[in-house]
Amino acid sequence: MSVAAQESPAIQRPLLLVAAILAAALFFHLWGQSTTRALVLLIGLGLGIALYHAAFGFTAAYRRAMVDKDLSGIAAQVVMLILAMAIFAPAGRLRRSACPCCSGPSCSESACISAAPARPAPCSPSAAATAG
Repeated sequence: MSVAAQESPAIQRPLLLVAAILAAALFFHLWGQSTTRALVLLIGLGLGIALYHAAFGFTAAYRRAMVDKDLSGIAAQVVMLILAMAIFAPAGRLRRSACPCCSGPSCSESACISAAPARPAPCSPSAAATAG
């Protein structure tokens, strides 16, 4: 039994052109806001194109695991998830806002509240109506 060669699909040039224009517009928009976001977009686009051309998909890895008993695709997914967490988790730590109580970069709110001076509670509309 011979295996027929798969024909690659025709490139849809108008759709590719529209996607490239949208990606460029998004890149320049993000570049105006933050160079980091623009570079993350480029990294994501590059990884997405590389994974697409490598035929790397989540479902294909699980199908190979079930049918061929080949776990290499699932192992690659686990490595990618670990790398993504290691790369992007520190970025979340940098974006913490200052504490509303003490304006410190990071503190535990319970310790800050116990050390903060007492503040009057905000009045509700019903309390304002009875007082006035």
